[in-house]
Amino acid sequence: STVALYDAVKKNPAAHLYTIDIEKDQRFCPKQMFADPQVSFIFGDVCSYFTTEQLPRNIDLLFTDTLHYNFQIEDEFEVYEHLLADTALVAIDDIRSNDKGLFFDKLSYPKWDLTNLCHGSGWGLFLFQRKNRVSTEENEKQLERSIFRVWERKYARAEAVIAEKENTLWKKTKSVLK
Repeated sequence: STVALYDAVKKNPAAHLYTIDIEKDQRFCPKQMFADPQVSFIFGDVCSYFTTEQLPRNIDLLFTDTLHYNFQIEDEFEVYEHLLADTALVAIDDIRSNDKGLFFDKLSYPKWDLTNLCHGSGWGLFLFQRKNRVSTEENEKQLERSIFRVWERKYARAEAVIAEKENTLWKKTKSVLK
């Protein structure tokens, strides 16, 4: 997807592509991408403050293709809605994988399920239109609050996984000790 977006960016001198990856594995990207001033490679979690501070504040096309779960796309949108232009297109890959479609199905924005046309595991597009405009300063505060809430949830999910694993381990230990 990064290479396809890059192909479109090359045709528009005013466009800029920001790509965010958690791992430094861009083996399919042509070498010229790394030297192209129209491309910025960012490495880190898409919902971290470090990552979002490197992004513009008027994104007009957002393409997301991260973890294929509802909780992830909900977290991403909670953060990225503050980075979008007042009107922007948002494309979501794999909306029919796992429970990721829950997010797409409940959107109240104009949307199009392009799964049959574009991609067997789902492809959705929606038109984001900011309902309530706020000042740049207030938008930044809302962005920071969103990032904080997302990381609180990530921490709570991690604690729940650890607790479940500890509980399972304890049950196995008790059965061995009997």
